[in-house]
Amino acid sequence: MSNATTDRRAQLAAQTVTLVVALAVGILVGREFCAPQPEAPEPEESDCPAAAPEIVEFCPPEPDPEPPEPIADPPDPPPRQVESQGTSLPDDPPPATPEQRQRLLAWARHQSVTLQGCQRDRGQTYRFAVTLYLNDDKHIESLVISSDEELGTELRSCLQERILQWDLPDDVDPPQREVVFRLSL
Repeated sequence: MSNATTDRRAQLAAQTVTLVVALAVGILVGREFCAPQPEAPEPEESDCPAAAPEIVEFCPPEPDPEPPEPIADPPDPPPRQVESQGTSLPDDPPPATPEQRQRLLAWARHQSVTLQGCQRDRGQTYRFAVTLYLNDDKHIESLVISSDEELGTELRSCLQERILQWDLPDDVDPPQREVVFRLSL
């Protein structure tokens, strides 16, 4: 180590010892050398009377108005007597098999290319469900487009017009006359 470093350390040690000694002397002996504290003057008597406590009264809250008596619900009408004609409803068609569903979705995906020509915002992705109602000849009679997001009137009418032109191929034969699938544009 160099002499400068040792001298600096010795100097710091001497300053620290001096500070500690001065602090100890100040705490032990310092009170003798402090000026005495002045005594607080006693309050003079004044001509003002002593303040009396002020009493503040509050009005009690007004009682809540009487709640109106609830109106009684009208009695339930007696159940209607329906005479059975002895005919039962037709059986539901069997649900689509996974293979039929796969063919239907592939057909819808293939047909969705025709929807690309509808005017829409290019940066926006539209997701919607299509419900097709088929007649007995497997032609689309009507359809409903459902979406959580707002489809413009022009876009919706263009989609409906183009989907109504679709024809189901022979290999796609859904057992039900209501077909539902989802599309994204």
